[in-house]
Amino acid sequence: MTMKPLGPPDETSADSESAIFLVDSTVELLRALDASRHRSASGLGISASGLRVMSRLADSGLLTPSQLSESMNMTTGALTAIGDSLAAAGLVQRNVHPHDRRRHLLSLTALGSARMAELYREFGVTLTRSVERFSQEQHSALASMMIAMAAALNARAAAPEPDPLLPADAKSLAVGGDTQGANPSSWATDEGLLL
Repeated sequence: MTMKPLGPPDETSADSESAIFLVDSTVELLRALDASRHRSASGLGISASGLRVMSRLADSGLLTPSQLSESMNMTTGALTAIGDSLAAAGLVQRNVHPHDRRRHLLSLTALGSARMAELYREFGVTLTRSVERFSQEQHSALASMMIAMAAALNARAAAPEPDPLLPADAKSLAVGGDTQGANPSSWATDEGLLL
């Protein structure tokens, strides 16, 4: 896949070529992670969304359905259906809320915890093997870049949506883009916008 800036072409610099390479590489990694998630979910006999639910519960422990649906940007109805299928598979359980018996908390079962631990172990081994040939300094640089990219994406996700009534050029500026296309966050792929 080749990235291209939105807007009129401008002079290509080493910095913009480096940024394009970084974006292309990141998109490829995200696609590989998605394929890996689908493979792992299939191995458990669940959907990729079910695996996302299990991952959140593995990270957080007990969550109410509303906390889980909000953190995953899902409707409570969709989460209920996923939770039901995970419970039927013996991977997730509903626990009575300690302060309100009308509510419940979701958590992984012992089987669900064991399955997630095995998936995390396999994932860690795969990633560790993939970077064995690189130096410790390169590992540290990669980790620092990934943390910085994650922070930027989290900040972007938390930013308020631009006003839909603003003119198009004002909208691109409101989300950190530029009308000349020099900002990598405003780039598109051959397959569509990369947002």
